[in-house]
Amino acid sequence: MAQNPALFDRRTLSRYRKEGVVTDEQIKEHLKKLPDCTEKAETLGAEPLPAGGKDGKDKGR
Repeated sequence: MAQNPALFDRRTLSRYRKEGVVTDEQIKEHLKKLPDCTEKAETLGAEPLPAGGKDGKDKGR
């Protein structure tokens, strides 16, 4: 029987593990079945944000 993909959502997986809805073995099997999407990955650059205001905090102005 196929597992519901929603059971493995990162936002709920920890809770489902604690409640016994999914087991560590089911998680491992699910991860093995996922496709390798390495070629779709992008490298993101990051620039530091400028400090705002006198105290270094941006007041949103």
